[in-house]
Amino acid sequence: MSVPVNVSAEGSVGIIELARPDKFNCLSLEVHECISRARESFEADRDIRSILICAQGKHFCTGADLTEVKTKIMDSQTLDHFIAFGMEGLRRLEQSRLPVVVAVQGLCLAGGLELMLSCDVCFAAKALSSATSMRSSG
Repeated sequence: MSVPVNVSAEGSVGIIELARPDKFNCLSLEVHECISRARESFEADRDIRSILICAQGKHFCTGADLTEVKTKIMDSQTLDHFIAFGMEGLRRLEQSRLPVVVAVQGLCLAGGLELMLSCDVCFAAKALSSATSMRSSG
């Protein structure tokens, strides 16, 4: 099985690359864990001065991995953990001491849009399409 996120560094830039183009780089729990570990590692490295988030393939990210969500939906505790862990990871990106830059292309939907918005600077391709949907509760 391939790695869902590639982590590397070029000079003083830490790079987090979403690497699931066949799944439109959707966000699984494993992807969120990889992003969080990479951010923590870059923040601890004095040689890293900024973080770049990018993605392989035609699309940046189409949100949560719905195949994984389907397996969690029957257990509210597991689903709550999935959502809370993802949201906490995004909050920590927002609060990083390092500037976080994101490069987006193609589709940037739902959780992908939230990932983009958690970064400090965004470079977007001309053909970017972004959207989110909110469900009414209460």
